[in-house]
Amino acid sequence: MANELEGIALEGIALSTEEDPIRRFESNSKGYEQLQGSGLHCRSRARRIVGGILVVLSIIVILAVVKSLVPVPAPADAPIDTTGDVQAPHIIVKSTKRPAQTLIEAGLGDSCPLSNGTSTISVDVGGMSRKFILYIPESVTPNPPLIIAWHGIASSPSEFEDNIGFKAQADKEGFVVAYPFGIGVPKAHNGAGCCLKLSIGQAHDDIAFGKTIINYVTTDNSCADPLNVFSTGFSNGAFMTHRLGCQAGLREDGNPWIKAIATHSGLIGTGENSECNPVQPVPILAFHGSEDNVVGYKGKGPLGIIWNGFLETMEIWVSNNGCDARDKIIRTPADTGFETTSCVKYEACGVEYCTVDGLMHHWSGSPDQRSERPNDPRATELVVAFFKRHTN
Repeated sequence: MANELEGIALEGIALSTEEDPIRRFESNSKGYEQLQGSGLHCRSRARRIVGGILVVLSIIVILAVVKSLVPVPAPADAPIDTTGDVQAPHIIVKSTKRPAQTLIEAGLGDSCPLSNGTSTISVDVGGMSRKFILYIPESVTPNPPLIIAWHGIASSPSEFEDNIGFKAQADKEGFVVAYPFGIGVPKAHNGAGCCLKLSIGQAHDDIAFGKTIINYVTTDNSCADPLNVFSTGFSNGAFMTHRLGCQAGLREDGNPWIKAIATHSGLIGTGENSECNPVQPVPILAFHGSEDNVVGYKGKGPLGIIWNGFLETMEIWVSNNGCDARDKIIRTPADTGFETTSCVKYEACGVEYCTVDGLMHHWSGSPDQRSERPNDPRATELVVAFFKRHTN
């Protein structure tokens, strides 16, 4: 049998070698076409499989995206998340916040809907939209004080904060800080004699603005104590702080809008908006550089503007607060502990003011001054300490 198979195989080989070349070519061509068709069929099937896989993957991705956009219901006892924008009539808040639970644990209580961190807030003041920055630290005291910090002309809240460093003090002491934006060109506040003549823009009532800020933070949102509100400022912001102290007056409950003030490089003017007749004494701490070349120590300003000088401005407060001359304490550089600084203090009536010798138009002890003037007082720490002494 094996020999027969071998013979058939040999015979087949012989026949193939004797086949016509044209027929052999045609036979080979048909085989190639069959092989090629089989390959095309396999590739087409592979494409269909890959396409199906891609469709399934696409559906999975779409479902994941949709799921991430749909809020997951919180448990009934879960804290309310206020990390998003907060909106109310005439109020828009855009912020970098943490959940409200942080503040509840810190001591503000669940009555304060605002989270800790930095917020830019818009409020309506007599039909005009005004903005301020609100900073609430991670850890605050129960019913924390509110400090309003007014920047100088042509400046901004962020630039002012860079110079004074109130946020670090707020983190340490647990108070809340509001930084109002000036308006006009350049940006300015309507202070006690400064600086409407130096800024072009729509007339604005910054006394009303300050009160709106206080109401928003204290009575409207219960995030600070309305009985412990303080104001500070530099340059034009100090003029504004003087004006608040002079003219803000009392709330409907008989308590002052502003508990105490602190000014740096700002005075009380002699013209419009400079009236200073507070209904009750207002404690004040003030600093001024003897070589101030913008808001002159003796009251000389730009464009021929004349204000009350630093000592004259402080005498207005001595008179307003009913200070007794026998209570006056003069502190020399040796007494203050600062080589450049002498101060006057009326303990009983709450008036304190310091002259920083040689200082120009700068916040005393600011980071940009420390290398050149290491012996100047750190005004920020002294302002905070002053406000703490006058906190209920």
